[in-house]
Amino acid sequence: AVAGALEQGAEELHRIDDEITRFLADDGVSYIRPGTGAQPWQLDPMPLVIDAATWSPLEVGLAQRAELLNALIADIYGPQDLLRSGVLPAAAVFGHAGYVRPVSRPSASDQHPLLLSATDLGRDAAGDWHVLADRVQAPSGLGYARENRRVISQMLPELYQEGDLHRMDPYFAALRSALLSCANEGIAQ
Repeated sequence: AVAGALEQGAEELHRIDDEITRFLADDGVSYIRPGTGAQPWQLDPMPLVIDAATWSPLEVGLAQRAELLNALIADIYGPQDLLRSGVLPAAAVFGHAGYVRPVSRPSASDQHPLLLSATDLGRDAAGDWHVLADRVQAPSGLGYARENRRVISQMLPELYQEGDLHRMDPYFAALRSALLSCANEGIAQ
């Protein structure tokens, strides 16, 4: 549909964009920016689909980054070797609003405290990928990713089917399993 819209011109692309905007508004999808309140969620009618050859090295790097973030969190809330050795400045860690002091204890044995992470990526003028931000506090991006796919699958079904996208269901099943494994015994599943 988007390829056809491009052939028909900008007017058709604007019509599709308006339909997507209306669809998201009807579903009440919004984004809350700190200090500004709820704003409508925006979805480009021309989604960026990253091919496997481009994604493969990014996936490896993002997995390594998540492992590093996990190791940092495990140390900061556990033995604090990086703080003691001066690799991480204590003032930067203890003074950070996100640091939860009551969770920190030298006897912490959880080597995998980071259940999920997200990374905002962008490309520069040369086409090189760069990390813009890491997100480890809330999985809101997962909901937007799922909603984006749902909207595109309904508004542009041909594009969605031709995209040969990785399925999200295995990820959600793995996340559910990880969350359940962290729950106290006796919590209903």
